[in-house]
Amino acid sequence: LMVDAVLNSKVPGVFIVDTGATFTSISREMADELKLDLENCEKITITTANGRIQVPKVKIKRLALKGII
Repeated sequence: LMVDAVLNSKVPGVFIVDTGATFTSISREMADELKLDLENCEKITITTANGRIQVPKVKIKRLALKGII
């Protein structure tokens, strides 16, 4: 299921809904648009189709999805 959403009231994106996912990933470009500090944050290990990788873990302050915030 693909849905349109807006992060932090300013950056739109299309997301895949996975109710069993622990985390949601965003592109580096989206993180830059949101001005997220990816250097000074916790790093976590996730498993991708290509194996395990380290990624920054950040929190989004606001997610709007079809009028639900």
